[in-house]
Amino acid sequence: MEDDPVTIARRRTARTKLLLVEDYYLIAEVYRALLGELGYDVVGPAPTVDRALSLLEEEEMDGAVLDVTLQGRTVTPVAERLREMELPFIFLTALADLDFLPNHLSGAIRVEKPASPGELEDALRRSGLEAIPEEVSEGPGDTGAHDDPMPSAAGEGIPRLQARQEPVHDRT
Repeated sequence: MEDDPVTIARRRTARTKLLLVEDYYLIAEVYRALLGELGYDVVGPAPTVDRALSLLEEEEMDGAVLDVTLQGRTVTPVAERLREMELPFIFLTALADLDFLPNHLSGAIRVEKPASPGELEDALRRSGLEAIPEEVSEGPGDTGAHDDPMPSAAGEGIPRLQARQEPVHDRT
């Protein structure tokens, strides 16, 4: 059965929706903003495994960006649930060695923190998570060119955070 024209149009204009799983608040906010600039809708950040699993059940997602450890716990249950749901994901981590992950997750795409916008975008594309840019046009005759008073951080990379970061504590 073919989709109706409204469903087809909605699919073409809906932005790719990603779950961001990260327990350090400042890092999560940096990557949430960056993913938004790259053309993704971001749900989260989810600072715990339990919150991430809840969001997967509550929201419709296209995929996820996962930190490997959350407050001392591995993100394995979230990655396994994503696999069950047949949703792609990438690991975004500062850990050099991921040998502690189960074998069936060891082949997942991994990006090392701090990741540049290009590295993050490339990893997401390789996983099948292509961004769909928002429509800028406001009407007939609009060229889509707008003066943006805020400079884009997408080409500037992610600064290394010098201050010690404290994990976000889930309040749910």
